[in-house]
Amino acid sequence: MGCPPHSIGEVYCPNCKRQTAFGLIHIHQATEVFYDADKGGFTYKPAEGRFKAIAECQKCRDTILIEFSFPKGTMVFGYKVKEPFSFLLGNVDSGTLEEIVSGTADIAHIVSRGLNLREFTTIDKIYPEDISPSCPEYVPEDVCNYFIEAQELLLNCDSRRFALVAFRLTVEAAIRHILEGEKGSLRDLIRKASKDGVIPGILADLADTIRALGNVGAHPEELEPFIGEIEEVYEFTRLFLELAFTYPERIRRLREKLITS
Repeated sequence: MGCPPHSIGEVYCPNCKRQTAFGLIHIHQATEVFYDADKGGFTYKPAEGRFKAIAECQKCRDTILIEFSFPKGTMVFGYKVKEPFSFLLGNVDSGTLEEIVSGTADIAHIVSRGLNLREFTTIDKIYPEDISPSCPEYVPEDVCNYFIEAQELLLNCDSRRFALVAFRLTVEAAIRHILEGEKGSLRDLIRKASKDGVIPGILADLADTIRALGNVGAHPEELEPFIGEIEEVYEFTRLFLELAFTYPERIRRLREKLITS
């Protein structure tokens, strides 16, 4: 259901990693499960004082789902809120005023401008949950540092083009590590690693795809890449690192255990 332009200020955005305000686009009352003895089964009822809202970050403009609640006895404009849902939806004309607040509140402000609900509510949960940058197991430290930096750039909506370049640098550092510091362009190094059988052909194709897309990010005259494309490059890069370092080391360790047992 739509609502007045309420906001919730100073919330950590899991998408762009910044503290910012969120504009509430849609609010609905949360539900809870209870056992109905008369009906002999479980059913749902509105959860008193608890709500869910689709909210838009005022920095990156991405959306999240916020679960929040009004503690009992919440005061707004010095008056106790009796009916939080009606209050949030701006149903506060003179006929319903007494059902919502026990006195006269700034009704015009609520309906036309909304409220910053941060001081009146408790935030219970935010979706998506924050996922910090990470690196697969057994990846060399210098390669891992490039990959972490690339993820941090990806999470910053102002730096997503540079994230492509950083993912390319991750693969370049990985290839140079695999070839023990050989010189040359990344394209030539990928070809050499494949030709010499150091990496399989499919891994070489994966690395070359990341290289080409990273080159797009390095040229400002190219079209701005879509976030979906950049996230795909992130997935390709993580897969490359896992196939190049993580799984070979896990297999080596497993074989070592089998030999010694």
